[in-house]
Amino acid sequence: MSAQGAIDELLAAEHRLQAAHRRCDVREMDAILDDRSVRVDPEGTLVPKAGDLASFRDGLLVIDKLEEVEPAQVIVEGGTGITRALLTVMGSYAGHEYVTRLRYTRTWVRTGEGWRVLAIHASQVSA
Repeated sequence: MSAQGAIDELLAAEHRLQAAHRRCDVREMDAILDDRSVRVDPEGTLVPKAGDLASFRDGLLVIDKLEEVEPAQVIVEGGTGITRALLTVMGSYAGHEYVTRLRYTRTWVRTGEGWRVLAIHASQVSA
């Protein structure tokens, strides 16, 4: 696969993950997140894949709107990729509504099933 082909493929995977979050589609998120994945949330808490999925499955976290503020950036080196995206997110957490801007950095690995997220870091960004 060409370098541009790998970048395009990873960008499509990033957008697929964003769409799964918008739909609160736990099955799709499960397919995209590697079983070893860990998210660092804006407070610095480490959230393993099971906890991440449970928050959606249990209705604790609901996303009503998720939009890229600027186009996602993609870097691919061999079987490893990085995506960076600045997103506006609206929804509710534990019944409390929120609107925020988050910068996500995701580390991806290419597997036999395609690109899978291995690590996620989210930082809150001022408007």
